[in-house]
Formats: sequence, C-alpha cells, structure tokens
Amino acid sequence: MAAAASFAGLRSLCAMKQNGVHVASDFLLHLALSGTRGGLVLVSCDDPGAFSSMNEGDSRFFARVLEIPLLEPGTFQQARDMVTWAFDLSEKIQNVVMVRSVTRLSHGNGNVIGGPLPEGGVHAAFHHEGPFTDVMTGPVVCAPVVDKHMLQQEKVRKARSLFEECPFNTYTGPETPEILIIAAGVCTLYSTEAVRILGLQSRVGVLSLSTTWPVPVNVIKKYLSLTDTVLITEEILPFFEEQIKVIAADITSEIGVKTFYGKLDGTIPQAGELNPDIVIKALAKICGVSHDLSPGHTERAALMSLVPRRGVTFCPGCPHRA
Repeated sequence: MAAAASFAGLRSLCAMKQNGVHVASDFLLHLALSGTRGGLVLVSCDDPGAFSSMNEGDSRFFARVLEIPLLEPGTFQQARDMVTWAFDLSEKIQNVVMVRSVTRLSHGNGNVIGGPLPEGGVHAAFHHEGPFTDVMTGPVVCAPVVDKHMLQQEKVRKARSLFEECPFNTYTGPETPEILIIAAGVCTLYSTEAVRILGLQSRVGVLSLSTTWPVPVNVIKKYLSLTDTVLITEEILPFFEEQIKVIAADITSEIGVKTFYGKLDGTIPQAGELNPDIVIKALAKICGVSHDLSPGHTERAALMSLVPRRGVTFCPGCPHRA
C-alpha cells in the first residue's frame, strides 16, 4: 500500500518491527529495484534485549541486502527531523529509505520542536503514457534487471555523497582526542554519558553517526585521522563496526594503523541492550581509569529484591497475549 502511494506520487511511510522487515523483505527486494516516486520511508523498530519480542534481530543488515540507505536517529528531535530528511532523500534518489529505531527511542519521551506542517493539495495520480526510461511517468518495472541493479547502486553512491554533508553526523570533544568513540544512533547518548561520568571530556571525543549505511567515507577518514584508538558503540551486532574497519583498511596508508575496540573483540557484548554502564566499563578499561559501579548496583539489587517477578505484559487486546 505504501509503495502504491509512492508510485502515485504521494509520500508514504510504513512502520514495523524487525520481524516485519523479514516478512516484507521479499517485496522490498523488488521495490528497491524498481525504485519509487513519492518519498517512501521504511521505519524499522528493533528490540535490543527482546523486551517485547521473541528475538532481538538486527534489521540493519537488510539495508545492505536491499541496497537502500539507512538512517539511525540518536535523539527524539532527530527522530522527528530525520524522517523529514529521509523523505527528501528518498525523492532525490527515487528509492526507499530505511530509518531504524530501537526500544529506548521508541518508548522514550522528550521535548520535540515540530516545525511547520507541509502544504496540502497533493493528489494521487498514476501515469503510464511516458516511456520505460521515464521513472516518473512510465510503467513501474524491475526490468531489465541488470540495468536496474546498476541504477540502484548509483542511487546508493548518490546517498553516500549526500551523507558526507548530513547535518545529523556530529562530533563533540577535543580537537585531538586520545580516544575516539564512534557511536551509531541512540548509542550516542550512552557514550556521552559515560564520558561525562568518567570525567574524560578532555581525552575522549564522540563522533555521532546517524548515516549508518552506506557509511560516509570522508567523514570517517577525517575523524580517524585524529587518534590511534577507537571505540565503536552500536546495538546489536557489529554491523557498523565492520564497515568502519573496512574503510580504515582501505585508507591505512593515509591515516595509519588504528587500534579498534568494540563488539568484535568482546569489549562490547554482541547480545542484549547497550547502556551507560557497559560503555563506562569498556571506556574505563581502555583509558586505564578506575570506576566503581558496585554502589549503584548494590542499591538497585536491594530495590529489585522487593519487586515481585512478573512475565512480559503485552498491550490490552494484543493477540500475542494468549
């Protein structure tokens, strides 16, 4: 339905959990190949820690399989602004754009500036009088497959170029950090909190990247050049870390050899939800500083002992309750 709206020139959005992306992937492969007209955004809401799911699947890998751009908001304001940016991006490259949320972003709350609403008066209209080469008026087709696939990859390259100037990729910290944290999406909040609690603002910089596929090469190159030690934070699997290491390997002659910490070396676990405590423990070990989390954990354990154990509670009326 969202694709049909896009073919008719309307902006449309389809939201689902990680399992929904699995179910939709068959059609999405064809849709990404045919391309779109009106802006089309796929919002995938993952569940690290499986708080309300039977798994904690990482849907970001579908962006690479489908060859469509992926954005990861890090704050509530970004979640609002990035969807607008995703619609614009979708119309610039004429393809689906994926926006990924996670549990803490979807179930959190905060102040958000809405901004002006768009003008109305948009009408759906299909056009078939145009030639096959006219993607805006001709038939919507996936053939010829090889030519369409090459066009699809050109769209990815265009998206990567636009990602180089994306306003949602930001850096905070010293000009020449001793350690660089590269954080994907909401992990920016955990990382900046860990730096603050450990008092490492003068030693550690945080690069917040919201464009996580394809990763902007020049942005990565610029900040990897500032230090020799890098910690990568993301949820759930090392999808982001693998890309950064490939880029670093390609430009080693320009930026030098780096020491990476993250999920692949076990510094950050590859299962479960990330939180500030995990990042604090990892960062303290890398920096050689001590930080005792036990007082807070002891207090928390005492409080939890008073809470009766309950199973997962689903929404009223949910068919999964049975």
